[in-house]
Amino acid sequence: MTIQKKLTFNAVMNLIILLFFGFFTVNQIVNIKNNISLFQAKEKNSDIMRQIQLNNALTWQYLTDASLTRKKEVIEQEAKSSFDQLNSLVFTLKKLNSDNQLIIKEVESLEKELPDYWETGVRMQSAYLESFEKGNEVMTVFDEKSSQMIQTIDSLVHEIEKEKNTVYEKISGMISDIIKIIIVILFFLAVFSITVNKKIHFVLSSSIKKLKDVISKIATGNLTQNYPLKKVNCSSVRKCGKTDCPEYLKNGVLCFFTVGSYAPSFGREIKCPAISSGKFKDCKECKVYGMVCRDEIEELGAYLNQFTNILRGFIQNLGKQTEFIFQSTANLTGHTQENAAALEEISGTSRSLSENINSQKEKTKWSDQHLKEIAEGISKTNTTAKENQKKLETTHFSVEKMASQISKTSEKTNLANQICLNLISTSHQGNKNIEILSRSIEDVSSESEKITEMVQLIMDISEQTNLLAMNAAIEAAHAGEYGKGFAVVAEEIRKLADKSSKSAKEIQDVVNGISGLIRKNYQYSEKTIESFGILKKEIETIKNENESINGFIEEQKISSHEILSTILETSRFISQLNTQMDIQMKAISEIKINSQSNLEMSESNFLGIEEQSRALEEIANTSELVNKIGQELKLQTEKTEEEIHFFKY
Repeated sequence: MTIQKKLTFNAVMNLIILLFFGFFTVNQIVNIKNNISLFQAKEKNSDIMRQIQLNNALTWQYLTDASLTRKKEVIEQEAKSSFDQLNSLVFTLKKLNSDNQLIIKEVESLEKELPDYWETGVRMQSAYLESFEKGNEVMTVFDEKSSQMIQTIDSLVHEIEKEKNTVYEKISGMISDIIKIIIVILFFLAVFSITVNKKIHFVLSSSIKKLKDVISKIATGNLTQNYPLKKVNCSSVRKCGKTDCPEYLKNGVLCFFTVGSYAPSFGREIKCPAISSGKFKDCKECKVYGMVCRDEIEELGAYLNQFTNILRGFIQNLGKQTEFIFQSTANLTGHTQENAAALEEISGTSRSLSENINSQKEKTKWSDQHLKEIAEGISKTNTTAKENQKKLETTHFSVEKMASQISKTSEKTNLANQICLNLISTSHQGNKNIEILSRSIEDVSSESEKITEMVQLIMDISEQTNLLAMNAAIEAAHAGEYGKGFAVVAEEIRKLADKSSKSAKEIQDVVNGISGLIRKNYQYSEKTIESFGILKKEIETIKNENESINGFIEEQKISSHEILSTILETSRFISQLNTQMDIQMKAISEIKINSQSNLEMSESNFLGIEEQSRALEEIANTSELVNKIGQELKLQTEKTEEEIHFFKY
């Protein structure tokens, strides 16, 4: 039975008792009124009897005073007047005493005797005319009849006095009985009202205390608490036989939230066959709902349990997402550190390559100058042949050394290119991880919005409960003394509604704080994605530069081999300098051209290495920025984990 039904039942019972009490009181008042009317009628009858007695006495006086010497007309007129007066009194007596059968009978008897009185008067008159002696006898008879009538009237007056006293006693007794009955009824009514109100107050107080204890524990972060509801197996009660239902053969389910008519409000599908087929429009029509939510407090507890279940799932999911973010951040930091080390190694290689190119450039210039000296010394022919041979050997050694340096530079460039490829792969993987992290943050953000909606729903329920409490307080005020106990209950319900609203607002603040952190994490992830994009572009640029450097080095290697072959050829034909001067001069010219080409290639390689160094510096700065973002994201994740650990689930 719901709280509203309990209060309605109490009000109806009080109304029935009041109606019974009112009906009984009205009935007793009507009886008293009838007795008072009867008493007033008897009072009037008593007055009439006295008037009749007085009239009879006057008639007797008239008859006595009428001497035999009076004339016939005077006696006849007085007798007729007495007879008319008696008729009038009899008519009045009949009119006023239609309900008093005893008086009516006496009056009718008196009315029947009036003609006899008249005949007696006539005979008396005749006797007066006939004889003076007979007049005395007639007067004697009339005196006797009048005495009898006076005695009858006296007896009637005495009976009326007795009945009047009886009526007084009955009225006094009825008033005493009514007062006693009223006191007894008021006593039982007060006992009944107090008992019912205490029972309702006990039920409401215990239910509200349970709800308050659960809400206070949830407010402290203990999401394992639920409001105790009756455990009902929906599939056993309904006997639907739908085995694919998520709540099939489960005890203590809230099927009206998960698969019933309220499921769409929580983002679920309606799977209850009674709702899908249109048998029920609302789960409140189902007896399962009535078995679980027997009153408004238990209905509020069901909503609270559903909210706690959703919040518990959200916190668990948020914890998993936070752990994943933490791991991804750690991986990102590790990859960033590896990238920084690789960039440092590439930078060192570039510096070494730059030094080698400078050395090669100097050597190329020196070779060019030396070739000029060879060209100038060709005219010395045989005297300078040995010197030229030594210089050629020195040049051969330098070129071999330069070729070796070029080979090492090519290997370093290939290694740098491979590192760039690895860095691109790592950057791509980090970008994917950040995108997964971003999607997870979006999912967490959408779940937090659902929690905000549930908190708003609890706040609306609290406001409705507050309004119900205010209405109940108003009704209790209307009830006066009988509603004081319920007014206290209404005030407690209102306070509980206020506490529920405050707790819901605190939960909403916590959820809003979490949502703000999630939005910040999402912004950081977006910035990280942009940084990875920039890093990828820079790494590709470095890779292209390395490929260009590698091409230049290959060309330089070919040129070095050509120089070596030229030097060897010069060494072979140095003994024939005198005879093949022209050929040597041409070879020296070719060597000079190749040296100039090598010099230009060395300068180009040097510029490429400088550009590569600047690109590496930019990559290092980008890696440092990514590392800083990863550290900040890690700190935010740790802070989120600390806030999640506030809850018990």
